[in-house]
Amino acid sequence: MAMPQYSSQEASPSAGRRILLVEDDAAFRALLVRKLRRCRHEVTEAASAEDAIFAVANERGESGRAGYDVVVSDVRMHGMSGLHLLATLRSHDPSLPIVLMTAFGDAATHAEASRLGATMLSKPFDLDELSRVVQHAERGKTTRP
Repeated sequence: MAMPQYSSQEASPSAGRRILLVEDDAAFRALLVRKLRRCRHEVTEAASAEDAIFAVANERGESGRAGYDVVVSDVRMHGMSGLHLLATLRSHDPSLPIVLMTAFGDAATHAEASRLGATMLSKPFDLDELSRVVQHAERGKTTRP
């Protein structure tokens, strides 16, 4: 398993959110990282759901909650799916805001994501929309502004 890539750009606490971005397409992940960092968010990259679980486990605060303000993940990835990642993260931290991105937004996927409390973004989406969703993420609430 590849190790998650940690951001070398630190954002000040008031400037943005701590985001875990999970996307197996390296080019798309790089595009999203650039946009989110331009919006002054601190971004940790993970190329797979398995890497994301590793990153969350290593970032847990003293409260036992994830050290991230929000997780943004693709749904369809090699290995574990974004829905499985969502269910796994929910079992450890039910209030962690999670945004799922998909180009294959069938009704069953949306229903399962909604049941587990995630917000869905259908690809293609406007990068400013992603930034708004991330900025408005709050623990224990869906992340649509």
